[in-house]
Amino acid sequence: GRRELVSGPAVRVALPLPCKRSSSGKVSSGSCGSRWPSPALGDDQMPAPPAERCLRAVRVLAEAAGVAGMVGGQAIDLDGSAQDAGALEDLHLRNTGALIRAPSVLGAIMAGAADSTIAAIDAYARDLGLAFQIIDDVLDVEGSDAALGKTAGKDAARGKPTFPAFYGGEPSRRLAVDCIMRAKAALAAEGLG
Repeated sequence: GRRELVSGPAVRVALPLPCKRSSSGKVSSGSCGSRWPSPALGDDQMPAPPAERCLRAVRVLAEAAGVAGMVGGQAIDLDGSAQDAGALEDLHLRNTGALIRAPSVLGAIMAGAADSTIAAIDAYARDLGLAFQIIDDVLDVEGSDAALGKTAGKDAARGKPTFPAFYGGEPSRRLAVDCIMRAKAALAAEGLG
């Protein structure tokens, strides 16, 4: 239906709102299509997503942004309580993981994917996010400022826990490869990879 943007410091979401529909269930021209035209469908051909999908998507986004997600991860990061490898993984699954998982899962939900497909995409995004963070940690130790586009060695200078600090550089790379293999396997198991 008609969409209004809800935005915050790190979130921008288009939420469907009630709109006019034709007798066939299609959104009426001018009620939302003129603001959000669909290149694949005519303006009057853009169906509004079902309310249950929208509510599920909002719930996923709220969890990803909240205490179980990014807010919780930031709290762990700021208070320095990630003092072992398990706690570090939890931290990264909440921060980077939530930033990758939420949009991946939201896309699947809004597309009307089956629960098993959504779960596979979630598992893929979870492991991809963790691999990303592990490699980011490795590059912070081994990379140069010029190559990274940011100051290398900041994590160590701040005393932040990293995968290389717990495991070493090469074992951390192997962990990242394992994460990528699990991510691919999650999609393949659902016939997506």
